[in-house]
Amino acid sequence: MRDGGVRPLLLKGPAVARWLYAPGERRYVDCDLLVPARERAGAERVLRRLGFRPRPWRAWLRAAREWQRGEATVDLHTAVFGVGVTSERAWDVLSRETETMAVGGVDVEVLALPARTLQLATHVAQHPPSHGQSQSREDLRRAVERVSTTTWQDAAHLADELDAEAALAAGLRQVDGGEKLARDLGVAGASSRLVELVSGDGPPIALALAQIAAAESARLRLMLLARAVVPERTTAKAYVTRLIALARRAPADLAAWRRARR
Repeated sequence: MRDGGVRPLLLKGPAVARWLYAPGERRYVDCDLLVPARERAGAERVLRRLGFRPRPWRAWLRAAREWQRGEATVDLHTAVFGVGVTSERAWDVLSRETETMAVGGVDVEVLALPARTLQLATHVAQHPPSHGQSQSREDLRRAVERVSTTTWQDAAHLADELDAEAALAAGLRQVDGGEKLARDLGVAGASSRLVELVSGDGPPIALALAQIAAAESARLRLMLLARAVVPERTTAKAYVTRLIALARRAPADLAAWRRARR
Protein backbone atom coordinates (compact mmCIF):
# COMPACT_ATOMS: atom_id res chain seq x y z
CA MET A 1 0.00 0.00 0.00
CA ARG A 2 2.84 2.39 0.73
CA ASP A 3 4.20 1.69 -2.77
CA GLY A 4 0.71 2.58 -4.03
CA GLY A 5 0.71 5.95 -2.28
CA VAL A 6 -1.45 4.85 0.66
CA ARG A 7 -0.48 5.22 4.33
CA PRO A 8 -2.01 2.36 6.36
CA LEU A 9 -2.05 2.00 10.15
CA LEU A 10 -2.27 -1.54 11.53
CA LEU A 11 -5.06 -1.96 14.11
CA LYS A 12 -5.25 -4.72 16.74
CA GLY A 13 -3.68 -8.07 15.84
CA PRO A 14 0.04 -8.06 16.73
CA ALA A 15 -0.26 -4.51 18.09
CA VAL A 16 -2.47 -5.90 20.88
CA ALA A 17 -0.97 -9.40 21.17
CA ARG A 18 2.57 -8.18 21.86
CA TRP A 19 1.33 -5.48 24.22
CA LEU A 20 -1.05 -7.36 26.54
CA TYR A 21 -0.23 -11.07 26.07
CA ALA A 22 2.65 -13.50 26.37
CA PRO A 23 4.18 -14.72 23.07
CA GLY A 24 1.76 -17.03 21.27
CA GLU A 25 -1.02 -16.49 23.83
CA ARG A 26 -3.32 -14.40 21.61
CA ARG A 27 -4.00 -15.43 18.03
CA TYR A 28 -5.54 -13.34 15.27
CA VAL A 29 -7.06 -14.38 11.96
CA ASP A 30 -7.34 -11.21 9.89
CA CYS A 31 -5.55 -7.94 9.22
CA ASP A 32 -7.27 -4.68 10.27
CA LEU A 33 -5.95 -1.60 8.48
CA LEU A 34 -6.97 2.03 8.98
CA VAL A 35 -6.44 4.35 6.00
CA PRO A 36 -7.52 7.95 5.31
CA ALA A 37 -10.96 8.13 3.70
CA ARG A 38 -9.43 10.08 0.80
CA GLU A 39 -7.06 7.15 0.13
CA ARG A 40 -9.61 4.33 0.34
CA ALA A 41 -9.93 4.02 -3.44
CA GLY A 42 -6.16 3.63 -3.74
CA ALA A 43 -6.11 1.04 -0.96
CA GLU A 44 -8.88 -0.91 -2.68
CA ARG A 45 -6.97 -0.87 -5.98
CA VAL A 46 -3.97 -2.39 -4.19
CA LEU A 47 -6.13 -5.13 -2.65
CA ARG A 48 -7.72 -5.97 -6.00
CA ARG A 49 -4.28 -6.14 -7.62
CA LEU A 50 -3.22 -8.58 -4.90
CA GLY A 51 -6.18 -10.83 -5.64
CA PHE A 52 -8.52 -9.76 -2.82
CA ARG A 53 -12.23 -9.34 -3.45
CA PRO A 54 -14.71 -7.29 -1.38
CA ARG A 55 -17.40 -8.83 0.77
CA PRO A 56 -20.80 -7.10 1.35
CA TRP A 57 -20.81 -3.93 3.45
CA ARG A 58 -21.48 -4.74 7.09
CA ALA A 59 -19.96 -2.04 9.30
CA TRP A 60 -21.21 1.26 10.64
CA LEU A 61 -21.51 4.14 8.18
CA ARG A 62 -19.80 2.04 5.51
CA ALA A 63 -16.56 2.80 7.35
CA ALA A 64 -15.08 -0.71 7.13
CA ARG A 65 -15.21 -3.54 4.63
CA GLU A 66 -13.78 -7.03 4.53
CA TRP A 67 -11.63 -8.07 1.58
CA GLN A 68 -10.89 -11.75 1.12
CA ARG A 69 -8.42 -13.89 -0.84
CA GLY A 70 -8.87 -17.56 0.00
CA GLU A 71 -8.57 -17.78 3.78
CA ALA A 72 -6.76 -14.43 4.05
CA THR A 73 -8.91 -11.47 5.17
CA VAL A 74 -8.14 -7.75 5.30
CA ASP A 75 -10.60 -5.52 7.17
CA LEU A 76 -10.15 -2.08 5.61
CA HIS A 77 -11.25 0.81 7.86
CA THR A 78 -11.62 4.51 7.13
CA ALA A 79 -13.05 5.37 10.56
CA VAL A 80 -13.30 4.11 14.14
CA PHE A 81 -16.68 3.38 15.72
CA GLY A 82 -18.00 5.90 18.23
CA VAL A 83 -15.93 8.85 16.99
CA GLY A 84 -18.10 11.94 16.57
CA VAL A 85 -15.76 14.07 14.48
CA THR A 86 -15.43 13.65 10.72
CA SER A 87 -13.39 10.79 9.32
CA GLU A 88 -10.83 13.27 8.01
CA ARG A 89 -10.41 14.88 11.44
CA ALA A 90 -10.23 11.47 13.14
CA TRP A 91 -7.45 10.36 10.80
CA ASP A 92 -5.48 13.56 11.46
CA VAL A 93 -5.71 12.98 15.23
CA LEU A 94 -5.05 9.21 15.23
CA SER A 95 -2.14 9.40 12.77
CA ARG A 96 -0.52 12.35 14.53
CA GLU A 97 1.54 10.07 16.77
CA THR A 98 2.28 6.46 15.83
CA GLU A 99 4.74 3.71 16.66
CA THR A 100 6.60 1.30 14.39
CA MET A 101 6.44 -2.47 14.73
CA ALA A 102 8.04 -5.24 12.66
CA VAL A 103 5.40 -7.68 11.40
CA GLY A 104 6.31 -10.43 8.97
CA GLY A 105 9.63 -8.78 8.29
CA VAL A 106 8.05 -5.42 7.41
CA ASP A 107 8.09 -2.24 9.53
CA VAL A 108 4.47 -1.09 9.91
CA GLU A 109 2.84 1.83 11.70
CA VAL A 110 0.52 1.13 14.62
CA LEU A 111 -1.49 3.46 16.82
CA ALA A 112 0.35 5.15 19.67
CA LEU A 113 -0.43 3.70 23.10
CA PRO A 114 -3.21 6.14 24.15
CA ALA A 115 -5.02 5.70 20.82
CA ARG A 116 -4.56 1.92 20.99
CA THR A 117 -6.03 1.94 24.49
CA LEU A 118 -9.01 4.01 23.38
CA GLN A 119 -9.61 1.78 20.36
CA LEU A 120 -9.90 -1.31 22.58
CA ALA A 121 -12.84 0.31 24.35
CA THR A 122 -14.56 1.65 21.24
CA HIS A 123 -14.27 -1.76 19.58
CA VAL A 124 -16.05 -3.41 22.52
CA ALA A 125 -18.73 -0.69 22.43
CA GLN A 126 -19.40 -1.57 18.79
CA HIS A 127 -20.40 -5.14 19.70
CA PRO A 128 -23.19 -5.68 22.27
CA PRO A 129 -22.84 -8.65 24.65
CA SER A 130 -25.24 -10.75 22.56
CA HIS A 131 -22.76 -10.65 19.64
CA GLY A 132 -20.01 -12.52 21.47
CA GLN A 133 -16.62 -10.88 20.80
CA SER A 134 -15.14 -12.45 23.95
CA GLN A 135 -11.60 -11.83 22.67
CA SER A 136 -12.22 -8.08 22.39
CA ARG A 137 -13.57 -7.98 25.94
CA GLU A 138 -10.58 -9.91 27.22
CA ASP A 139 -8.28 -7.41 25.48
CA LEU A 140 -10.06 -4.54 27.20
CA ARG A 141 -10.19 -6.30 30.58
CA ARG A 142 -6.43 -6.74 30.48
CA ALA A 143 -5.95 -3.11 29.53
CA VAL A 144 -8.13 -1.98 32.46
CA GLU A 145 -6.08 -4.19 34.75
CA ARG A 146 -2.58 -3.48 33.41
CA VAL A 147 -2.39 -0.16 31.59
CA SER A 148 -1.19 2.79 33.66
CA THR A 149 -3.52 5.49 34.92
CA THR A 150 -1.54 8.06 32.96
CA THR A 151 -2.13 6.21 29.69
CA TRP A 152 -5.84 5.89 30.42
CA GLN A 153 -5.99 9.62 31.15
CA ASP A 154 -4.27 10.30 27.83
CA ALA A 155 -6.80 8.00 26.15
CA ALA A 156 -9.64 9.98 27.77
CA HIS A 157 -8.16 13.26 26.53
CA LEU A 158 -7.96 11.75 23.07
CA ALA A 159 -11.61 10.65 23.36
CA ASP A 160 -12.54 14.23 24.21
CA GLU A 161 -10.69 15.48 21.13
CA LEU A 162 -12.44 12.89 18.93
CA ASP A 163 -15.88 13.25 20.55
CA ALA A 164 -15.62 9.57 21.49
CA GLU A 165 -16.23 9.73 25.24
CA ALA A 166 -19.59 7.93 24.92
CA ALA A 167 -17.97 4.97 23.15
CA LEU A 168 -15.13 4.91 25.68
CA ALA A 169 -17.63 4.76 28.55
CA ALA A 170 -19.88 2.20 26.85
CA GLY A 171 -16.96 -0.12 26.18
CA LEU A 172 -15.61 0.15 29.71
CA ARG A 173 -19.02 -0.68 31.20
CA GLN A 174 -18.83 -4.12 29.61
CA VAL A 175 -15.74 -5.37 31.50
CA ASP A 176 -14.80 -5.89 35.13
CA GLY A 177 -13.39 -2.76 36.72
CA GLY A 178 -14.31 -0.67 33.71
CA GLU A 179 -17.24 1.20 35.21
CA LYS A 180 -15.11 2.48 38.10
CA LEU A 181 -12.38 3.48 35.65
CA ALA A 182 -14.93 5.39 33.55
CA ARG A 183 -15.99 7.31 36.67
CA ASP A 184 -12.38 8.04 37.59
CA LEU A 185 -11.77 9.34 34.05
CA GLY A 186 -14.87 11.51 34.19
CA VAL A 187 -16.57 9.90 31.19
CA ALA A 188 -19.14 7.68 32.94
CA GLY A 189 -22.02 10.01 32.07
CA ALA A 190 -21.14 10.44 28.40
CA SER A 191 -23.65 9.06 25.91
CA SER A 192 -24.82 9.27 22.31
CA ARG A 193 -27.81 7.83 20.48
CA LEU A 194 -25.78 5.58 18.21
CA VAL A 195 -23.47 4.26 20.92
CA GLU A 196 -26.27 3.60 23.40
CA LEU A 197 -28.36 1.77 20.81
CA VAL A 198 -25.45 -0.39 19.66
CA SER A 199 -24.00 -1.25 23.06
CA GLY A 200 -27.53 -1.87 24.35
CA ASP A 201 -28.30 -4.30 21.49
CA GLY A 202 -30.87 -1.95 20.00
CA PRO A 203 -33.43 -3.09 17.40
CA PRO A 204 -32.52 -2.96 13.68
CA ILE A 205 -34.65 -0.01 12.53
CA ALA A 206 -33.52 2.11 15.48
CA LEU A 207 -29.90 1.25 14.69
CA ALA A 208 -30.39 2.17 11.05
CA LEU A 209 -31.94 5.52 12.02
CA ALA A 210 -29.02 6.21 14.37
CA GLN A 211 -26.53 5.51 11.59
CA ILE A 212 -28.39 7.71 9.13
CA ALA A 213 -28.58 10.56 11.64
CA ALA A 214 -24.85 10.28 12.33
CA ALA A 215 -23.83 10.24 8.65
CA GLU A 216 -21.49 13.01 7.54
CA SER A 217 -23.28 13.91 4.29
CA ALA A 218 -26.64 13.77 2.53
CA ARG A 219 -25.16 11.34 -0.01
CA LEU A 220 -24.10 8.93 2.71
CA ARG A 221 -27.49 9.19 4.41
CA LEU A 222 -29.21 8.24 1.14
CA MET A 223 -26.83 5.30 0.65
CA LEU A 224 -27.52 4.02 4.17
CA LEU A 225 -31.26 4.42 3.73
CA ALA A 226 -31.16 2.49 0.47
CA ARG A 227 -29.07 -0.29 2.00
CA ALA A 228 -31.47 -0.57 4.97
CA VAL A 229 -34.40 -1.16 2.61
CA VAL A 230 -32.65 -3.03 -0.22
CA PRO A 231 -29.78 -5.23 1.03
CA GLU A 232 -27.03 -6.28 -1.33
CA ARG A 233 -27.50 -9.43 -3.42
CA THR A 234 -31.18 -9.86 -2.70
CA THR A 235 -34.02 -11.41 -4.72
CA ALA A 236 -37.45 -9.92 -5.33
CA LYS A 237 -38.97 -12.41 -2.89
CA ALA A 238 -36.39 -11.58 -0.22
CA TYR A 239 -37.01 -7.86 -0.79
CA VAL A 240 -40.77 -8.24 -0.22
CA THR A 241 -40.15 -10.40 2.85
CA ARG A 242 -37.80 -7.76 4.22
CA LEU A 243 -40.35 -4.98 3.72
CA ILE A 244 -43.00 -6.99 5.57
CA ALA A 245 -40.60 -7.69 8.44
CA LEU A 246 -39.61 -4.02 8.64
CA ALA A 247 -43.27 -2.96 8.74
CA ARG A 248 -43.98 -5.37 11.59
CA ARG A 249 -40.98 -4.20 13.60
CA ALA A 250 -41.39 -0.50 12.91
CA PRO A 251 -43.58 0.58 15.90
CA ALA A 252 -41.34 -1.01 18.56
CA ASP A 253 -38.13 0.04 16.82
CA LEU A 254 -39.27 3.63 16.39
CA ALA A 255 -40.17 3.73 20.08
CA ALA A 256 -36.62 2.61 20.90
CA TRP A 257 -35.25 5.34 18.63
CA ARG A 258 -37.36 7.99 20.41
CA ARG A 259 -36.12 6.76 23.81
CA ALA A 260 -32.52 6.97 22.59
CA ARG A 261 -33.09 10.53 21.35
CA ARG A 262 -34.38 11.53 24.78
